[in-house]
Formats: sequence, C-alpha cells, structure tokens
Amino acid sequence: MSLSRLRYQFVGMACFGWVCVWGNIFSTWAGEMDLHCPTIIHTTEHTQPINGWNSRNGEAERALGGVSFYSIGIDGREYELAPDNQKEEKRIIKNLWEVHRYRDPGADLVLRCHYRNTTLQLQTKIPPNVHTCRFDAEIGSKGKVLKVIGMDCK
Repeated sequence: MSLSRLRYQFVGMACFGWVCVWGNIFSTWAGEMDLHCPTIIHTTEHTQPINGWNSRNGEAERALGGVSFYSIGIDGREYELAPDNQKEEKRIIKNLWEVHRYRDPGADLVLRCHYRNTTLQLQTKIPPNVHTCRFDAEIGSKGKVLKVIGMDCK
C-alpha cells in the first residue's frame, strides 16, 4: 500500500491548564487529504479547590462553533487570514479560503477549530497539498454560528 492511500486515525488527549480535551481526529495522506475540524470534542474541566470547598470534575461535549486560518511567520507573529470569498444568503454564510495563495517560505499555515461555550481550540498545520478550505454555517441575528453545515479542505 502506498503512502498516498494510507489512512490513519488518531485518538488523543490534550490538556490546557485545568481543562482536558479528547477527540477523534481523522486524516489521510497526500492525494486523499480530508482536513476538517472534529464536530464534537469531549472535555473534562477541573478547578483548584478554594478554601473550605471541594472541587468536582465536570465533563461536557462541545460543538464546533467556527474556524480561523493563520499564517505564522518564522518570528512567531500570527496573521489571521480573511476569507477570499464570503457569501451570505438567508442566514447561511459560506466562506472560502484559497490557502495556497498564502504559502511563504518558513511560514506555517494553520487551521484553528473553535468550540461553543469554551475558549479551547484545536489547531493543526495545513499540509502543502491543501489548496482551498470551505466553511459553511447557519448564523443567528448577531452573526454567531448556530449550526455548522459543512467544513472541508482540499
């Protein structure tokens, strides 16, 4: 089996301060790249006990609430990429990023997945063979994502 046809699944955990995230991240190699944010993450929240109080861990599922794309330079500076094409029709927003246009030597392109009711984010580098990323969602009256319709990078 060639690497271009090899698929893998990673089940992992990441901790940020007092919050841990478990997620299934599916990916593929080369010609079959299917890069997208996990639609649900499972979190475990912890807090330091306060004088006279005991703490209990809490678990929650967090739904995908949005995405952002960044170019991170050699110097560590981050530049958020605005969509190259954005359409809004009847509370449906469709964004398209042509990420191939932002590849600079030494800079990394990254995808950040934002989740509802938490400040936690997942981040991954965008592989060189990815050219475009799309994110479609239903939005509320104040522009907040109510429901993710679709997200993919090709």
